[in-house]
Amino acid sequence: MRERSIFFLLLVAGAVLVRAQPTFQGTTTPTWEEVIARYTELGDLYGGARLMEIGHDDDGSPIHLFVIAEGRGPTPDSIRAAGK
Repeated sequence: MRERSIFFLLLVAGAVLVRAQPTFQGTTTPTWEEVIARYTELGDLYGGARLMEIGHDDDGSPIHLFVIAEGRGPTPDSIRAAGK
């Protein structure tokens, strides 16, 4: 009897966990512009986070680097100057 009770509880718990998963409606992938805007916003909100352009790819699109560090953190130039 005890085994049946435990099995039943596990079955109910599993069903609840499956139903608790979020369901997405429509397009769930943000556009490139939305992602860059969000990272820029995060960089503005938090002193230790910054979004930087570090170059361009083959088609001329900017390559971004998101840095999280204490304070304002290092820049790519300061890292290169330190020989790292």
